[in-house]
Parts: sequence; structure tokens; C-alpha cells
Amino acid sequence: MKPLNFSSTLCRCILVSAMAVAPLHAGDILGRFSCHDIAQVKTSISIDKETTADGNGSIKVEAAHNAVVTVADQKNLSVSKDNTLWCTVKVKCSGVKQRAYLEMWCEVADGKRAFSKGLEQLLLGDSDWKEIRLPMMINGDFTVNRALVNVVIEGPGTVWVDQISFAKAKGLSAVYVPES
Repeated sequence: MKPLNFSSTLCRCILVSAMAVAPLHAGDILGRFSCHDIAQVKTSISIDKETTADGNGSIKVEAAHNAVVTVADQKNLSVSKDNTLWCTVKVKCSGVKQRAYLEMWCEVADGKRAFSKGLEQLLLGDSDWKEIRLPMMINGDFTVNRALVNVVIEGPGTVWVDQISFAKAKGLSAVYVPES
């Protein structure tokens, strides 16, 4: 076994630590974003009482550029082994120039994360209300500690989100069959 050269290792650690806290010189700064003017934020999130799938209002996400916005954060969803967790969402879009879609991120007890993206259910241009379903197949007994649902907008556009729900179904399948 090769002996550890403590002084050399210590010198490297001190050098790396010193570099990490070294001040930036004025020439190193490439730009600044002033955080006292909300007009600089190019994504707007609001409750829209007029545009709604169920008559109770919806979440409206307006993006001037690319945006990722979390619209749901659900905790403690118990899903048994060999079952599928489903997230069902009503969506509508206007002026989506490139594409928009939904994604669901799930975090389990050991901190591991997995995601499901609705890339086969894209939103583009203008559309009326439609239902999007995101599956997360569970191959172990897990409690999903946290499920996040994001709206992803690539380019400018507006997406409305309504009626977000979570359900579990028997079997590992990307085909939604509600339990009766």
C-alpha cells in the first residue's frame, strides 16, 4: 500500500479552498440581473378565472422564452409494487411557437428520482382543452414522497393547466385503464 503524502494533499486542499473563496474581479462578471424590478421576469404565472376547464379557474403560464414551471407538488402517494402512478391534467394552449409539454418528477424514500415526460402529447400553436396522462411505473413497494408536475414551454407561448389529479392503476402499463 502506498503511503499517503499528507503535506502534499493538505497543500492541494488549501489551494482549492483558497480558489473557491477568491473574490471575482470586475472583468470576470459577464452580466447582472437586478432583482428589484419584476418586469424583467419573462414568465408570468397567474390564476385565470375566465379560461377554465371546470368553471373554477386555471393556472395560466405565459412565457416569452423557454420556461419550466412547477404547477403541482403532491406528497406521500402510496403505490404498490407492479402498479402505475398516473397524473391526469387538463391543458389548453395559445401561441406556442415551438412546443410545450408536461413532465412529472417522482422522488421516493431513498432520495432517488425518476421522471415521465409527455413528449408524445405535445402542445403546439393553439388548442382547446384536452387531457394529458403521465404514467410512472412502480416496480417496487414505494411511497412516492413527492410528485412534481411541471409545464415545460420551449419558446414563447401560453399554457393553461386545470384539474390535476393522481391515481394508481394495477399493472405496469403506459395505457391508462381506470379501476372500476
